[in-house]
Parts: sequence; structure tokens; C-alpha cells
Amino acid sequence: MEALRIIQKPVNQKITIELPKSFGDEEVEIIVLPVVKENGRHKKIDPTQYRGAIKLDMSEEEIAKECQKLRAEWERDF
Repeated sequence: MEALRIIQKPVNQKITIELPKSFGDEEVEIIVLPVVKENGRHKKIDPTQYRGAIKLDMSEEEIAKECQKLRAEWERDF
């Protein structure tokens, strides 16, 4: 499926879209959403801050035991 993404400012609440020839005369679906500008509320994640959080030298058996231990913590008596 081919997709076309255009960010365009409306003029008098109107936008003209020219489709590439590859779209032919097929029906198209048009979805219009306002562009959300980043306002600083969302902080970019720095993956390096998690360095060392996972033990990469564990065997499959050790990983399975650790997963079982973590799942056991989820069980609650309500």
C-alpha cells in the first residue's frame, strides 16, 4: 500500500492535494488531523540511562527463574 503524507497550512480553511500518478483514479481515504507541535512536556528518552539494568550474562535457565520470580510478585490476595 502506498501512502502520502503532506503537512500543509490551510488557506481560508481549504487545502488542495495533488496525488501522484501512481494513485491512478482509485478511491482514496483522507484523514485530516491537526499537527501537534512538541511543547517540551514530552521528554525524549535516553536509552543510555538504563545501561546495566539488564544482566546480559544470564543463562536461559537463570532468565526463566527470574521471570517466574517477577511474575510471582504480581499475584495478590484480594
